[in-house]
Amino acid sequence: MLLRNVHENPDKLAVVFGEKRYTYRTFNDRVNRLANALLKEGVQKGDKVAYLLNNCSEFAEISFALSKIGALSVPLNFRLKGEEIGYILEHSDSSFLFFGAEFKEIVAGMVPRLSLVRKTVQVGGSGEYEGLLRAAKPGEPPVLVSEEDEHSIMYTSGTTGFPKGAVHTHKSRLWNSLNLLVDTELRGSDVFAITSPMFHIAAGHTMLFSPIFIGATVVILPGFSLPEFFQLIEREKISAFFAVPTMFVRMVEHPNLKDFDLSSVRLLFTGGAVASVELKEKIMKAFPRASLDDLMGLTEGGPLTTFLPHREALRKPGSVGRAHFSQMVRVVNDRGEDVCGEEVGEIIVKGPAVMKEYYKNPEATAKAFKDGWLYTGDLARVDEEGFQYLSVRRTDLIVTGGENVYPAEVERVLLQHPKIKEAAVIGVQDPEWGQRVLAVVVPQEGEDAEEGEILAFCKEKLAGYKRPRRVVLVQDLPKNQLGKVLYKELRSRFSTD
Repeated sequence: MLLRNVHENPDKLAVVFGEKRYTYRTFNDRVNRLANALLKEGVQKGDKVAYLLNNCSEFAEISFALSKIGALSVPLNFRLKGEEIGYILEHSDSSFLFFGAEFKEIVAGMVPRLSLVRKTVQVGGSGEYEGLLRAAKPGEPPVLVSEEDEHSIMYTSGTTGFPKGAVHTHKSRLWNSLNLLVDTELRGSDVFAITSPMFHIAAGHTMLFSPIFIGATVVILPGFSLPEFFQLIEREKISAFFAVPTMFVRMVEHPNLKDFDLSSVRLLFTGGAVASVELKEKIMKAFPRASLDDLMGLTEGGPLTTFLPHREALRKPGSVGRAHFSQMVRVVNDRGEDVCGEEVGEIIVKGPAVMKEYYKNPEATAKAFKDGWLYTGDLARVDEEGFQYLSVRRTDLIVTGGENVYPAEVERVLLQHPKIKEAAVIGVQDPEWGQRVLAVVVPQEGEDAEEGEILAFCKEKLAGYKRPRRVVLVQDLPKNQLGKVLYKELRSRFSTD
């Protein structure tokens, strides 16, 4: 991706981050210097390198440098707590860690307990990262990397309470980029803003690699805030960006929206949750020159699996579309037969953008794949034209602000509290976030558990978006004859809490 544009567009602006502005030639030189520095440090093809960073241009440099030497990227969710990050570092076998200066204390308290991490490099503040680059040569690193080689391990929340690492290859990253480029109108002349956290596969892969693939300019935001984003659109003439519905709600309802010139925007993408027709109409009014495409998928699937083009946005309200360019997508019942009409089935995906496997988890891999199809766990129905409509985003999954939260992960933490006997976590409707997390807790006998105490405990153990916003204390949880908690009954009972 990079070398093509170094040859074709060497002086074109490739990456912008704050005051940093790199052409394709200068960006590739920095990537090569980092790649050669890593080789000098002993990082080899197949090694795992983790990075704990907020959005920054260095995030992109590290990603491409690792690609050039065949090492695997392991981007870490900076919203996680030290214990959660430590688990991923150990499970991924990461031996090298880049971290932002703002995470120095977390890393200092965690790394000494990890046997495999042999070197850490601070990005920003100390000059350590830039020192690596200055001491290395800008030539192409002498490593042969093929499309079948593993590219990255992207960790997702696990239904068992522990994250799973989806392994993607260089081939799957190329085909995922092609899915966006073939199905949408993104061009090399576009200026694409990355608005969401790059540790997510959507931003860190799709929204970074696709524009670079065709020689566009990528503008990386350190974080999403208003009206600063509107100012950035004006200043950089942003023409395209992706945002989850929660972010769009904030944009269209901002009191100063009309004070800014947003006329440069011509392409909008949304996903992570289904946007309502009402919201789409407001988005189209706020950005009258722009089209709005829906992207839907999952980390294991590419992530891009289904696509609803802007021309169908209002004709197919609530739909997540049909299969992306390289993907085959079906919705099947328990017998593996395609469903139709009002029948609900599971979405399954097949194609070159799908993950290779779950890292060090053959049982989960075997469960996810059947006859070459990835079983997503997402349930949907299909209309007469083949457009899909999510029925539930997994029966127990909570989607809050575009972030997925698995109840089992939160419940595992709750049960560590000495005063809690049982716990069940559900999502309840929220006008701003779509859903918020609610914990239903059975206290230990004789214990006087309090909501504030439990919330404080979760604050220390869980990322902000995973934490319960309310705790309800009950005497027992509704269960079936097999002793399984009846989450549907809990959702019905506490839907208005």
